Amino acid sequence: MDSFAKVGIDWWGMLLYLVNFGILFALLGWLVIPKLTKLLDERRETIEGDLKSSAKLKEELAATLAESETKSREMRTELMLERNDLEREFKAQKDSLISEMADERNKMIEEARAQITEEKKRLISEVKTEIVQVMQKGVKTFLANADAKEVEASLPEAWKTVSKEK
Repeated sequence: MDSFAKVGIDWWGMLLYLVNFGILFALLGWLVIPKLTKLLDERRETIEGDLKSSAKLKEELAATLAESETKSREMRTELMLERNDLEREFKAQKDSLISEMADERNKMIEEARAQITEEKKRLISEVKTEIVQVMQKGVKTFLANADAKEVEASLPEAWKTVSKEK
């Protein structure tokens, strides 16, 4: 024991240190450790609850996501059907309008042909009238300038020519 004293170790001091440590350990074990254990247990329970809640929310999110994807697919299908219906309706209306336009065009063409025919008849009549007037003028001018004996001699021959044409 003297060798410990030479080194500076006091057995009584060591014993007091051990007793102090035992008392401190007992106080910590009796006062602090139960509270720490309780806090750690509560924290563990909170974490476990949060993990369970998180798993539940994850499942709900997956279900909601699957439901929204299903609804999205249904909506796309419905939209495609509506689009196809609208395209068919548009095509039917387009065909109907084209048919109406063709009928209207044909009607307008017939009206134009009728107007052209009427206009041709009117123009032919006017031209005939003008020709007759021009011929009458020419004959009057010819008769005014011609010799009476010559005209008398050519009349029977002219009547024969006119009679043959009728």
